[in-house]
Formats: sequence, C-alpha cells, structure tokens
Amino acid sequence: MVKLRTHFLILFCLLLIAFNGTLTNAQSLYTLTSLGQVQPSDINDSGNIVGQISNTSEAFLYSNGNFFILSGTASAAYGLNNAGQSVGYSGSPSHATLYDSGAVIGLGTLGGTNSFGNAINDLGQIVGYAYTHTGIEHAYLFSNGAMTDLGTFGGLRSFAYGINNSGQIAGTAQYASPANIYRAFIYNN
Repeated sequence: MVKLRTHFLILFCLLLIAFNGTLTNAQSLYTLTSLGQVQPSDINDSGNIVGQISNTSEAFLYSNGNFFILSGTASAAYGLNNAGQSVGYSGSPSHATLYDSGAVIGLGTLGGTNSFGNAINDLGQIVGYAYTHTGIEHAYLFSNGAMTDLGTFGGLRSFAYGINNSGQIAGTAQYASPANIYRAFIYNN
C-alpha cells in the first residue's frame, strides 16, 4: 500500500511539472476584481452590482468600475433589475426604498414603523417585508404605486425575497401549526 501511494505521488509530481504551463494558463480563464469592503447583494445582466458599504452602512451601486452612493448612512440596496432600478431601505426607522436614476423614493409601510425592499423585477414590481400596525412582519408586493400585504398564509409572519418577470414571488411564511415553523412559498397572483 505504501509503495502504491509513493508511485501515485511521484506520478502526480511528474504531471504537475509536465503540465505546469497548461495549469498556469487555466488561471487566466476568469478575472477576479476586488470591490473592497462592501457587501454585494445583487448583480444585473449588465454587470452592475448593488449592496452596502461595510464601514459606512451606505447603499451603493457599482457600475463600469465606479462606485455611486445611493443614499446616506443607515441604508442598503438588496435588489437590482436590468433597467438599473434598485431597492433596499434607508433611514431610521428603516423604510423600503426605490433607487431610480438618482432619486430616492420611499415606499411606505403596512402601518408599522419599518419596511424593507428585497427584490425588483424588470417591470418595476418590488417585494419585501414590512411591519404592520401590530409590529409583525408581513410580505408585500409594491406595484403601480401601492403596497399590498400578501398575508401570512395562516401563521404570524411572512417575508418576500424574490420576484420574477412573470410576477411570481418567492418567500417564507411562518405557519400556525406547528408553531414557529417557516416554510418556503411561491405566490402567484
């Protein structure tokens, strides 16, 4: 067994030496670009990236090698569509926010203090979650200027994380029984 391992190790070393040039060239198949101390959240088809700057807690857009601050401190961008619109939150208390061509547009809440935008599709429909007047989080759909509560599917809480261009929404909901269990959902309007 030791003899077999030794032969394998020698063969492996010979292969490394023989193919060193080929293995080195394989590394050039991709480019790794450091963006610094940021937390990226989404990327669109154009390669634009949104997220949050780690040390300042500011929402950012990275486009064509440049960083753009979308909002001041206490903000983040989580979703980005192919039109360049992004969503996240800004302010304290936090409010779901649409970042569109330099404008920072508040989306409101479901009667509570905080809301967060998680995703936006190419039609401009936004999903996320917001606190109700009772202080409980509910998934929402923001479309045509209105925030619609998607409910909780019988439980206490729900959260929407993604929306595609067909309007299907993916998220999680806390079910009533068994208590405190979250299950994934797909919402079709």
